[in-house]
This record gives sequence, structure tokens and C-alpha cells, in this order.
Amino acid sequence: MTTTTSGESFSRDLRRVDMGFKVGMGIVSQNFVSLGVTYQAGILNIASGSGALYNQSLGFYLRVYFDDVL
Repeated sequence: MTTTTSGESFSRDLRRVDMGFKVGMGIVSQNFVSLGVTYQAGILNIASGSGALYNQSLGFYLRVYFDDVL
């Protein structure tokens, strides 16, 4: 029986550097709370091989402004 391990945190099939854009929209209430949504997309192909692979993310946030409460 043979066991091998690898200490690599990134696959050699992926590029480590990406750049892109982020857009978002939110609402700020008068009660020191804001809600919003963000979308983030990479514009560089991070796949080293022949295929195409791009980063994307969708985020939601809830913020409470404690400095304005006191």
C-alpha cells in the first residue's frame, strides 16, 4: 500500500491571480441598519488548460451602525 500527500494549497490547473469588478446596491434605514446585495465577477480566465473558468460571487449583507446609536 502506497500513500502520498501533497502540501499544495492551489491546483496547478488554476492561475492564482485574477482581477474583475464588483457592483452592489443597498438601502440605509433611519434605524442605523443597512441591507444590500453585491455581485462580483472576474474578467481573467483562471484556467491554465484549454477550458474557460471565471470567478463569480453573489453576496448579501446586513450592517448595523453602532457608532450612531450611542
